[in-house]
Amino acid sequence: GDGTQSNPYQIAILDNLLWLSTTQELPQPVFIIQTADIDAFDTQNWNDGDGMHPIGLSQLYGFVGSYDGLNHSISNLYIVRDYHHSGMFGIISNSVIKNLTLINTHVDCNGNYVGALVGRSYSSSILNCSSENGDINGISYVGGLVGDMRLNEESTGDSELLFCYATGIAYGNQMVGGLVASVQYTLVDNCFVEMDELLGGSKVGGLLYNASASEITNCLAFADVAAETNLGGFASSIGYYSTVNNCSSEGEVLGDDYVGGFSCHISNNSVVTNCYSSADVYSTWGTSGGFLANNQDYAVIKNCYSYGYVVNGGGFAGNVSSDYIVCENNFWDVETSSQTSGLEYGNQAGITGKSHADMLSVATYTDTTTVGLETAWDFLGDPFDDDQYEDIWNIDGSTNNGYPFFTDPIYTAIQEQKPEMVLLKNNYPNPFSSFTNISFSVEQDSKVNIIIYNFQGQRIKTLINKQYLKGEHNVIWDGTDDNNKTVVSGMYFYQLNVNNKTRAIKKCVLLL
Repeated sequence: GDGTQSNPYQIAILDNLLWLSTTQELPQPVFIIQTADIDAFDTQNWNDGDGMHPIGLSQLYGFVGSYDGLNHSISNLYIVRDYHHSGMFGIISNSVIKNLTLINTHVDCNGNYVGALVGRSYSSSILNCSSENGDINGISYVGGLVGDMRLNEESTGDSELLFCYATGIAYGNQMVGGLVASVQYTLVDNCFVEMDELLGGSKVGGLLYNASASEITNCLAFADVAAETNLGGFASSIGYYSTVNNCSSEGEVLGDDYVGGFSCHISNNSVVTNCYSSADVYSTWGTSGGFLANNQDYAVIKNCYSYGYVVNGGGFAGNVSSDYIVCENNFWDVETSSQTSGLEYGNQAGITGKSHADMLSVATYTDTTTVGLETAWDFLGDPFDDDQYEDIWNIDGSTNNGYPFFTDPIYTAIQEQKPEMVLLKNNYPNPFSSFTNISFSVEQDSKVNIIIYNFQGQRIKTLINKQYLKGEHNVIWDGTDDNNKTVVSGMYFYQLNVNNKTRAIKKCVLLL
């Protein structure tokens, strides 16, 4: 090809990728298609061990054009740099990157704007792209897929991130996001992350660090997030006229202070509606909450709930300023959170604690005689006082541990592409009072060991320790220890070890 739209360049082998990353003669715009899967393992031997040079850094305005992966993959890409803008693409502008999967990408950058796919994006669209099992490390603006996305003031194009996901780990000193670190004037829709580790000194979020003047819809963050301060299961900061709708966070969020199950900060005229968090929140010093950590500026939070376990924080929020924030129809589970107060500091109308049974009842969210409910949420079937027609929510007693869930799954359009990363499934029921089912799968005949630990990390019970055939299996824990004595109510962890290697750890809650 000649790089035109009618005759695009064709990338089929690793040598083509080498040419693309080093040439200074690309037309702008340029059109490229990838016609085969590429194993980039040898990139670790390029440039004296520093790996591939990010595409676009040889051009004046970065990469400008279109790269269509045609649903192919690039595996084992290796990039090590001491400069900013690192990823398969260093900088893109007025471009479209689509239909591409990166597998086992390693990016180690001693600089800012780092992602598996793109370091920094201006007025560009990233569509149906993913990074599976990525290992991404940088200083700041570090994302599992993209470092930073924003509009270019001189461009009339859009900035959008649609139908994308990331799995693996990401590290940074600050400003770290599971999918993208920061978005400004950007649409993010139908995206998810499943990150084993998201680590930073501060400002870390499960899906993203910061949203400014952006719209985020139908997104899920399943991540274990850890930082010293300013961290959230979904975002660290949602600000400056951003809107977040139909989104959720799961996993664990651990920090010293300013820890939020969904977001650390929601402020600057932002609106968050129809969202929930099941993330467990662990805070050393406080100003933390099951959904929100802190708010000191105008924002709206409506039709949201949380049910994760909370240590040193409020059941729903840490600290909010009633002079600025508007809260309506928000709930938290008093029992599973272990917190009887919705706020760590003070009180706030529109945030109501409910028993575990009430949180599983559709009446809590649709019967306006319910304490704390001013207007009905929009549920499938229009129960009680619900007279809306979008049917955003549903509840069936089993999905999402019995809590309300979204009628349309968050990642419907890309669910078939989601990798099976988790060998250990969430137990059911959870919380439980008499017994709970724990399901797991092994990829081949293996020795399997499941151990139960209490919240203090003490071994309580060896549930199984034997050989299992390839496939899916189920075991039951009845809430007893190795001496067959019933343990006390609280949070417990069950650890799956396969062939003497730890593969997964999940939590369960026993309520007697």
